[in-house]
Amino acid sequence: MRQFAPVLFALVVMCGAALATPPDSISLKFDPVTHILASTIYHPVRSNPSEHFIAKVVVDVNGAVMVTQTFKSQTDTKVQEVSYVLVDVKEGDKVGLTAVCSLFGQLKQVLVVAPAQPGPGTGSK
Repeated sequence: MRQFAPVLFALVVMCGAALATPPDSISLKFDPVTHILASTIYHPVRSNPSEHFIAKVVVDVNGAVMVTQTFKSQTDTKVQEVSYVLVDVKEGDKVGLTAVCSLFGQLKQVLVVAPAQPGPGTGSK
């Protein structure tokens, strides 16, 4: 029986890790006029979103960390949505968002900031 306990423990740990998954994907949108970064982190969880969730989000601009936010639960069982104001971001900057699962894994998505589009009536003729 003593030899069986470590094997059973290892199986329980592996099964828990198998149910824990890193985020599937990250959608990033940056509005260069309002300077708002909006993100939807796709992280489906089978269990309770207060036990298996996106635990941390880190936003960096050109490699420098600008925002670190921690969570105690997930928005719902499919996604975690976040938005941040990044006032010093400009055209050509690389904005990265890393999402970290509370149990296992992480995912990073990067976007390059596009130029602001002129509003109605402000374009050239």
